[in-house]
Amino acid sequence: MAFVVQEGLRPARALILERQGKYGEAIKQYFEDDQVTSALDVFLRHIKYTSRDARIMDIIMTFLWRHLSFGRRTWKKSTGVQSEKILKLLDAILDENLGKRENYMASVPYMPVKGLLTLIAQINAFGLILRKYRSPTPQNDLVKLLLNHHGLDKAIELLALDYLFDDLGTILDCSSRSDAITALRLLHRYSALIREVASNKTPSKLPWVCALFQVKEHGGQIRMMPATFLYEGSAITKNLQSTDHPEVLLSRVEFGDNLRTQLSERLHKHVMKADSISSGLSIFDPGVLCAPRGSDGKRHEGCSASHQVGDRWFSQRLRFHLLRIMILDNLHVISRVDNFNSRLHGQRCG
Repeated sequence: MAFVVQEGLRPARALILERQGKYGEAIKQYFEDDQVTSALDVFLRHIKYTSRDARIMDIIMTFLWRHLSFGRRTWKKSTGVQSEKILKLLDAILDENLGKRENYMASVPYMPVKGLLTLIAQINAFGLILRKYRSPTPQNDLVKLLLNHHGLDKAIELLALDYLFDDLGTILDCSSRSDAITALRLLHRYSALIREVASNKTPSKLPWVCALFQVKEHGGQIRMMPATFLYEGSAITKNLQSTDHPEVLLSRVEFGDNLRTQLSERLHKHVMKADSISSGLSIFDPGVLCAPRGSDGKRHEGCSASHQVGDRWFSQRLRFHLLRIMILDNLHVISRVDNFNSRLHGQRCG
């Protein structure tokens, strides 16, 4: 090893590190040398050990977040590795952790229980997004992930929700009242998380925001990386996208304004479409309820027992419309914050 280091033979150094069982160091070096496939091969060859080491998992998850951050829907070939390889990696991590989760919780000192559950949720979300999972009803794996993981990391939650509402027509066009309420519950959570980010005066101080949007503080400024949601949608960076500029540095104020504007526009598009769809649903409309029974004691044709007025129907209808109001309120607050910052910025520039 001393000879290899002295001569600067990095490929040989990585091989020796792997043979010595120093998998984390080998993987880290391969990533530093842009040999992503080699790094992932080392990880997969020793999955029983690498998936249990929190430090190694941090390296892998940082790599995955970089290319599957907010707004990303495909795995780019520029990473140097095919999406099939990434799916294999995700499946291997998930199988290893789910298969031995109880033992890990009892005996592994490297990864806390909460960290393990967060990791499983991350892998599930990444896998669903990469596979472009779709279902004709909102009762799919992604909805189950969002509903069943209480205390889900906010970065994963907002990532999954944003992906879920790519196809609002499929999610909200429900024949079941309970499904419609579930869909609106998730949309309300989505709007609440975006409101939380947009209303924060220093969003760059929130670790989960930095992970989700792949930004980092650098010398008092905020670094935005190319090919991310914020970079590609920013008016500030549009004149740089035709170049090979590796990154963009913004002041905290510029970054906050840019983030709020783009999130406000994205939420506005989703909420307006959702409100249009939900306002057309007849399952909560008393106008379609059955008329009284006729003289023969039978209901009129087309009437359904599921549309009878009752406490449950009234409670569901009330909840449905309150959720719509709360979603619109979140949008109003975000738009107001964005408009205020735009006026303030205009005054400064003026």
